Amino acid sequence: MEELKIIARARSHADAIALRTEAREHSYSELIERSSALAATLLGDADDLREARVAYLAPAGIDYIAIQWAICRAGG
Repeated sequence: MEELKIIARARSHADAIALRTEAREHSYSELIERSSALAATLLGDADDLREARVAYLAPAGIDYIAIQWAICRAGG
């Protein structure tokens, strides 16, 4: 599967700040790593979710964005 444009673009800004919260700053590379791990979990033994619907509930923040990216990366 071809890499998503948003992931490729994030890689070009890997060390830049992607999200700043009251507690800390998160880089694009951290976001890429988190979404990759989550995508692998979503996929399990499959190679693509084939546009399956995925529901999630997460508070605003780094996890919310990582989940969105993971779903897209997994083909959901």
